[in-house]
Amino acid sequence: DGDGTSDGQETKEGRDPNVAGPDDKLKSMANFGETGTDTSSQSKTESSLTDAIARNLYTNYSVLKQSGELTPENQAKINEALGVSVEQIIRPKLYVASDLNIATGETPASIKKYGNDVATAIHNNLNANTQDEAVNLTNYLDKKNPADLKKVADSAESYKKMTLALLSVSLPPSVIEEHLFLVNSVNFFGRAVLGMAQIEADPVVALASLNNYPQGAEKIVVAFRGLISYFAGKKITFPEEEAGYIFTKGI
Repeated sequence: DGDGTSDGQETKEGRDPNVAGPDDKLKSMANFGETGTDTSSQSKTESSLTDAIARNLYTNYSVLKQSGELTPENQAKINEALGVSVEQIIRPKLYVASDLNIATGETPASIKKYGNDVATAIHNNLNANTQDEAVNLTNYLDKKNPADLKKVADSAESYKKMTLALLSVSLPPSVIEEHLFLVNSVNFFGRAVLGMAQIEADPVVALASLNNYPQGAEKIVVAFRGLISYFAGKKITFPEEEAGYIFTKGI
């Protein structure tokens, strides 16, 4: 790293051979999983999660090898820390009831308005890209056309806007649980799509996010069915000309 001390000596002293001293203390196995922050706003000068994992994996491996402690148990710890690191970095914000716009009371009319408002928030943020994220990513990997990757990023932005729109909807107190699950499901899915869009900048995040993508889709389906059951239980139906008809028509 150009600070005048050999890599071997630095690892023996618990210093990072990839970072110039004197402030180059090596991360221990205890905090190896803490490798980064949200990469959604990552600048070009910041290390990606992929870079951070590679660096920490190498330095921890070097320390264990030179100390004679590269045992199967410690190798397993490195592998486990790698998984924890990825999980921490791609975990989206989990919204709670206090984040919602909860009305003080409810009537059949307010419940119906809620259904129409939710359906509108969803509909207004859907586009062709939000229906084909996986296809667009596959096309990019096949043809390396930047326009296909931009479609994935645009889709992620649409889900972000959808999440914010759902948070602003005024909801009856009786639907807090169902609405909160919908918000978190859309946000989880959107963050998965955002990670997929980083396939070139941060492959580790992208691959982990791709793994979350089908889980996110299933969460949204479950959330949607929960709202269908909610409106049915409240005996609320929507005519075909209203946005909320999607809850009467079902899936």
